[in-house]
Amino acid sequence: MLTRWLGPVSLAALAGLAVWRSLAVAPPDPRPADAPAAEFSAGRALVHVRAVAAEPRPVGSAAHARTREYLLGELRKLGLEPEVQCTPWAGTRYGVPFPVVEVHNVVARLPGRDSTRALALVAHYDSVPQAPGAADDGAGLAALLETARALRVGPPLRNDVLLVATDAEEPGLVGAEAFVAEHPAAAELGLVVNLEARGVRGPVMLFETSPGNARLVEAYGAAVSDPIASSVFYDVARRLGHGTDFAVFKEAGVPGLNLAFGDGVECYHTPCDDVAHLDPASLQHLGDQALALARHFGGLDLRDLRTGDAVFFDVPGGAVVSYGTGWVVPLALLALAAFVAVGFLGLRKRVVTTRNTLLGLAAFLTATVGVSALAWLLWLALRAGHSGLYLMRAGDPYDPGLYRLGFVLFGLALGSSVFALWRSRLELLDLALGSALGWLLLLGASLVLAPGGSHLLTWPLLFQLVALGLLVWRARPEPTSPLEVGTAAACAVPAVVLLAPVVTLAFPALRLPGVAAPTAVIVAGLGLLLPALAFPISREGRWLRLLLVFGATGVLLAAGITNRFDDRRPMPVNLAYALDTTSGQAWWLSDGPELDPWAAHFVGGGEPGPLPEFLAEPASVRRGTAPPVELAAPTVRLLEDSTTDGRRTLRLHVRSPRGAPFVHLIVPPGVPVVGGTVAGRALPPALLPRELPAGFQWGFSFLGAPAEGFEWTFETTATGPVTVTAVDQSPGVPEAPGGATTVRPSHVATARSWLADTTLVRAEHRFATEEE
Repeated sequence: MLTRWLGPVSLAALAGLAVWRSLAVAPPDPRPADAPAAEFSAGRALVHVRAVAAEPRPVGSAAHARTREYLLGELRKLGLEPEVQCTPWAGTRYGVPFPVVEVHNVVARLPGRDSTRALALVAHYDSVPQAPGAADDGAGLAALLETARALRVGPPLRNDVLLVATDAEEPGLVGAEAFVAEHPAAAELGLVVNLEARGVRGPVMLFETSPGNARLVEAYGAAVSDPIASSVFYDVARRLGHGTDFAVFKEAGVPGLNLAFGDGVECYHTPCDDVAHLDPASLQHLGDQALALARHFGGLDLRDLRTGDAVFFDVPGGAVVSYGTGWVVPLALLALAAFVAVGFLGLRKRVVTTRNTLLGLAAFLTATVGVSALAWLLWLALRAGHSGLYLMRAGDPYDPGLYRLGFVLFGLALGSSVFALWRSRLELLDLALGSALGWLLLLGASLVLAPGGSHLLTWPLLFQLVALGLLVWRARPEPTSPLEVGTAAACAVPAVVLLAPVVTLAFPALRLPGVAAPTAVIVAGLGLLLPALAFPISREGRWLRLLLVFGATGVLLAAGITNRFDDRRPMPVNLAYALDTTSGQAWWLSDGPELDPWAAHFVGGGEPGPLPEFLAEPASVRRGTAPPVELAAPTVRLLEDSTTDGRRTLRLHVRSPRGAPFVHLIVPPGVPVVGGTVAGRALPPALLPRELPAGFQWGFSFLGAPAEGFEWTFETTATGPVTVTAVDQSPGVPEAPGGATTVRPSHVATARSWLADTTLVRAEHRFATEEE
């Protein structure tokens, strides 16, 4: 009787462990405003968030300037002497077309007792035009100010602490580029800690580090009490090139840590990135880590933190395990040796055959690849039939939790069903050994593609080979005795501890369009843990598989029903107005892969296409004819025209008479730009390419253009007349005479798009040659 219940009981214990580990990936409770002065308080920090995130603060806006003055005032209240680094800067990160910004970085210093090098806490204070930016990066600013307050309460640290509020991160890390290149304090940096957000909730993760991170990771683990860290995040970030200010510091050779929370991505760069949606617990987690790291690194010698790279991951109890990447290959070889030993022993005892092991591998691959593909196809089907999904540019609906749970149940249901079908042909030991071979192959691939993620494969595999070794040694096709069942369950614990958080964090990181990845982890984990999961894939366990199927179906149906647009969860809409004063034509515009019903009233149902008259880069924009509205065109006035050694130099004054904050300049193909300045700043060679990719035109965008205009000088080797296109862009769309009203109903909100809810006005300016 006891033996009969061992399997279900161990299964329930492992399921409980998985749920606990998933729920443990959460931020701590926020502390109130009356928390002890030496502690970080989300209650106090929220005061700063409310002050800076009452409205969007894009570069050059009045709200942007007010935020800067607020930062300066709060830093002065702490007894500091903040300064503003002012300089025009052309961003080089993304090539042509490029942003130009009059950068205003805010910098303050907390002097140390005997500084070795400076520690910089960095957050950016601009937002995108559509979002108040309570999380991105109001939370970072608030964490920076509250951390500075808490540090001032205690004695000075050994090292100087720089508080750096960078400008113009959203257009392309422009403020960080200017700081690193020109601010004198940049040369003092021994460490940078960047504070970011990609959503409005969730735990704070150490998702990126500088190269040579072993000593950094060790110190991070010693400093913080609620770490969420993994070198697999580091490998992914290194390959994808995450676009935060941290990238600029890392490329300059400054050691550092990049921290962010990233759930609630449906609000990222949208109007719901506001104070009401920001989770105070996430703010608490961000501030706790910023303060702990400042205090810890503030007492260390920061003159040389670079060492070798490490594999690292957090474990229950608030610890971070790390070891040098030099151990990755030896551990993989140990796993290979263990697999060979188990296989050889199985062949000698005649409980394993090569054929059946390869069939077990086929079962593992069929289940992992097949179920993951089906999950992705199911997502596409759900998305196609639900406006609450296909209109959400972030990929996640407003309430993604039920969808995530539904897909977890889907992966468990179909994965266990596939293995159950294969079990009618193979013994459980064959399936388990074939799955272990699949994990060994994945481990080999990780050594090349993502060595930082090798721990997710190495340690679960090593422990499972112990369980398989016991079965083979005792010549058992599956666990039956208490020793065998208990060993299988115990050896499954490392896999559950390591993989459950990965699935939990993968959903917000990859969003629902990336559902195949967490599904693959679930199904591959089922395959590896088959010795402990004999019951779910047995004949007796068919009721459990059926229950999982019904559970997945019910939860996904509930997710669809609850994720509908209303006043609380408004439909994202994307409508812009464009006027070409040269031709006298006007259009309604909408970009993006999907057309929302509101914009469809204006642009019709035509196919998207390019918009070269208004854009220097390729884009996919739908357009519909609109009535022209009388709007002043941007001016480009010739100040000087000279030619020397075959180079023609045009000195121009550019201005938006209607005060539009963004001004875009485009030089058409056939007019090579070989030099020039913008607002007195010489353009670097990186922004003067000889050739551009197909569909691109040379140009730039002055973001936060001054009301009085700015000077632009460019040099060209073109011998004929030169035509320059100027487009200014302002928030809001006009009421068109005789057209449909553009006043939006309460259940819609501006979509995440550079184009949405703006007005563009275009004008061509032709500059003839002397011969003409």
